Amino acid sequence: MMLGVCPDAQYTNTDVAPFGPGDRLLLYSDGVLEARDRAGQFFDDERVARWMADFEHTSAEGFAEAA
Repeated sequence: MMLGVCPDAQYTNTDVAPFGPGDRLLLYSDGVLEARDRAGQFFDDERVARWMADFEHTSAEGFAEAA
């Protein structure tokens, strides 16, 4: 659901466990999962998880520069 478009939309809050050293939270739109690579394969949630796991533990700034 797009945020802010439907005036009667209802949203819920969710609590997550505290983050530890090396943990990351990645926010992305559905457009990422609908994108295709040169071979025509979707960049689905499993590929996003593998991509994230390939990065070394670093600061947020280091991660942003590497991504």
